[in-house]
Amino acid sequence: MGVEIGEFWSHRIEIGRMEIGGREYRVRMKLHISEEICRDVSHEIAPVREGRRIYVLGRPYFIYPQYSFRIELHPGGEAMEEVSGFDLIGVGEREIGNAQAWHYPEDEVLVLWECYLYEPYRRDRPKSDEGLNRLWECFESFLMERFNPRDIYTPSWEPIYSGVEWEEFLRSRGYERFDERSFRKRVR
Repeated sequence: MGVEIGEFWSHRIEIGRMEIGGREYRVRMKLHISEEICRDVSHEIAPVREGRRIYVLGRPYFIYPQYSFRIELHPGGEAMEEVSGFDLIGVGEREIGNAQAWHYPEDEVLVLWECYLYEPYRRDRPKSDEGLNRLWECFESFLMERFNPRDIYTPSWEPIYSGVEWEEFLRSRGYERFDERSFRKRVR
């Protein structure tokens, strides 16, 4: 699903086409994966042991054209300018969201910590936000394919949404409440 690219952002995956600002763009996600040691599990939202874990950072983005404008100045009493043309000088990446997860290989547990779109790319209600649903589905699929966890845990809150709306969203994605801090989805 991902393409290895040998830099900080080691993988890129396709999210799909999304409407952004009245235009349709092809959205991708760049991913960074690193290994770390977890020495204190008291704050974790899933039942995991201390030890090795794998961190995944994702940033969804779209590519947009960058232009250089040619301006003609007309001499006279008042300085007058006129755009006489433009040139495509390259493309840029505009990040539109954030995603983070940790995989605990010994416990076969994945913690999908966050996955959301920035303002102004998100809608008010997460369950009906097509972009968020597509982003979540693609990130979760990448993580499941790469790590093959037994269970996925995610926080029971997301500060940018109300608690009721976030719970409704998680339930629509197949998660059930595990405890007051987390929801769980059994995948195996």
